[in-house]
Order: sequence, then structure tokens, then C-alpha cells
Amino acid sequence: MTEPVDFIFDEESEKKYTLQYWDNMKIYVLPEVRKLMGNIPIYRKDEEAKPLQAADLFAWWARKWVLDGITNWPQTMPFPWSIKRELIRFNMDFDENDFRTEFEKYLTPEARQRALMTPQSKEILSAIERAERGFPMTLPDPTSPLKWAD
Repeated sequence: MTEPVDFIFDEESEKKYTLQYWDNMKIYVLPEVRKLMGNIPIYRKDEEAKPLQAADLFAWWARKWVLDGITNWPQTMPFPWSIKRELIRFNMDFDENDFRTEFEKYLTPEARQRALMTPQSKEILSAIERAERGFPMTLPDPTSPLKWAD
């Protein structure tokens, strides 16, 4: 990945969990990770967003295959219907310990020492992003009567 990723979550189930921590996550991740985090997640009802419907359907089947002991499901995708086109897919299995270990790799040292929630999160994030963007620089207008070199 080289460009920021925007997330679309189900409005009913994920909004209350993700929205309250989004800015805090962006504050405490390493700058190279922050650059890949897109805008504040978008929330839609899954009945109205076809990508969410597709994700829900795929997740349901993936869970079923795992529970049924089908270990090669990422390669075979044994849907009970024929697949019309090949899907690019990636599978990772994490337990809580794996998730915590991986997540902590992307946190700044400061984040490991303090709680993620702060009342000033939006202001802190804004200041961090401004500093990372830098300041726009322009050259003086050579036709200006002001002598910038003086």
C-alpha cells in the first residue's frame, strides 16, 4: 500500500467502537502508518451499501469454513455456487495475543506509556498532521518592487 486507505464500516455494529478511538489511533501510530490511514471512517447501513453486503457475505462464509475445519478455504473458496471471476484475497489468523503484539509494533513509544483517550485528541492530531505536512513555501515575485534579498 502506498496511498491512504479509507474504511467503510457497518453503521449498526462498528460505529460506536471505531469512531471514538479513530483520532487517538492516528495520534499514537508511527508517522509512516498515519500517512496510510485515510479520513474518518464512513458508516453506512449494510442494506444500502453493496460493498458491505459483499463483505458480510464473504465473512459469513469464511467463518463457516473455519468452523467446519476447512483449512484451505483461502485458496479454494468452496462457495456452493460457481465463481464468475477470480478474487484477490489475503487471509491472516490472529488471536488476541497476536493482535496486541502486531498493533504495538505500530505505536509510538509515547502511546505505549499512556492511555489512548485524551480530551484534546482532535487538537493534538491536527497539530501532528500540520507538522508532518510542513509549511508551504513560495518564492518571492521577481517583479515585486519589494527587495526580498535585502
